[in-house]
Amino acid sequence: MEIGPFRDAYSWLSNFGPGPVEYYGIKYPHRENAYQAAKYNSRAAKLYIASLKPGQAKRAGGGKMPSEFLNSLSIEGWDNKRVGVMEEVVLACFQQNKWLADKLIETKDAELIEYNVWHDCFWGRCTCQLHKSRGENHLGRILMQVRKELHNEKAKQLGELYILSIRVQECLPEWKAAGLFKDNQ
Repeated sequence: MEIGPFRDAYSWLSNFGPGPVEYYGIKYPHRENAYQAAKYNSRAAKLYIASLKPGQAKRAGGGKMPSEFLNSLSIEGWDNKRVGVMEEVVLACFQQNKWLADKLIETKDAELIEYNVWHDCFWGRCTCQLHKSRGENHLGRILMQVRKELHNEKAKQLGELYILSIRVQECLPEWKAAGLFKDNQ
């Protein structure tokens, strides 16, 4: 099964979708804002980007910012950092928003594909006549990796709860004998 594009019922998978994220001590309303703010060194620039709508934040990440912030734009070597930053932002968002994490886990093993028509062949797959569904789909791949991590984390927690319940059952007779536990029957 395949899920994409990240619109309508799946808009929550988009970096423009719902789900605030705290990233390096700053709260952002959307993942896009946090990702674009990572291109700047100054806290003031990051706070400014945090106040924007996601589309405005994307433009700000491209340098369309008030002039007082432009000197803190640090995109040197960005191509080598961008996937790592996106992984951190996406993971943080889903860890901080349980309802989003649950929705992501519910996609099970579906392939998540950021189909688009705006020629983004890096983060997604462009479906225009020129690109014909070509693209690296890094955002979709990151979401699938985060889903796997969240699923494993949840399974581990459930396993620990199961082990704890077995230990309680094993200790119950001793607790009753010692008067530490009484049945309310």
